[in-house]
Amino acid sequence: MEDKLNVGVIGVGHLGQHHARLFNSFHDVELVGVVDTDEDQGREIADKYDTEYYAELDDLIPNIEAASVVAPTEYHFSIGKKLIENDIDCLIEKPMVQSLEEAEKLFKLSQSHEVLLQVGHIERFNTAFVAACEYIYDPKFIEVNRLGPFTERSVDIGVVMDLMIHDIDIVLSLVDSPLKEVRTVGESVITDFEDICNARFEFENGCVANLTASRVSPDDRREIRVFQPENYVALNYKDQEVKVWRLRDGEEGPDCEVYTPEVPEGESLKRELLHFIHCIKEDRPPVVGGSEGKDAIKVAFDVLDSLEGDNFKRLDG
Repeated sequence: MEDKLNVGVIGVGHLGQHHARLFNSFHDVELVGVVDTDEDQGREIADKYDTEYYAELDDLIPNIEAASVVAPTEYHFSIGKKLIENDIDCLIEKPMVQSLEEAEKLFKLSQSHEVLLQVGHIERFNTAFVAACEYIYDPKFIEVNRLGPFTERSVDIGVVMDLMIHDIDIVLSLVDSPLKEVRTVGESVITDFEDICNARFEFENGCVANLTASRVSPDDRREIRVFQPENYVALNYKDQEVKVWRLRDGEEGPDCEVYTPEVPEGESLKRELLHFIHCIKEDRPPVVGGSEGKDAIKVAFDVLDSLEGDNFKRLDG
């Protein structure tokens, strides 16, 4: 019988409880325990999945080999550092940390300890994105919209770190070229941070990406369109749909056909966590490791730096 991997979850709130649920369902994983500062929530999730509740991370660490960090962003660095220093493989939810300095330190620490560090950029595991990548080869223009209504979740950070960072990671994965220029505009509508932001990226190879993220929109949209020579790919993350417009040779000359690739069903978070487990067991690097997480953080801060001054406004004056 295959040995089970002993895993813990640090933070079992809105998202972390789903990490616990999925780890508990994997046949080759033992959910050893959960940690949460809210004792009632922690004990409820622990009881639900027949595991242990720990009030302190230090008490869980001796019993685990891997962990998911789903605590608030401000604690990602300190928790991740402690786990890595104890040679525990970890998946840290996005954003990886609060600063580029923290990202670089955590990445270097994971390398020196030879510990697997994966960052929770979940859209990489969306089955629609995986299907769309089969048809994306030379992006010239990318249009991204990630819009949703306001919630009380993640009000400690702005929309760039909350939502846009998903698409920053996706765009960086699609464009094989250094980033040349970032232009932005943003607005604070409800919180003290930017609640809506538009960013225009220009890459050295000429590709342009236009990203819009909002957490104050009535509609819930998660879409990306990629334009390139002889085809155009439209991806709907939410509905997990892909459409490809491509040139073909018609009877009267070239025309356009619309192709809808088959997209298999699959829960993105489950695919992400399975990838984490498989990478640990097979001793291979994750699709979104510390290096990719660090790159996304760097560009996110480029966006935030560009927002300073006249590019950022508060609607109350």
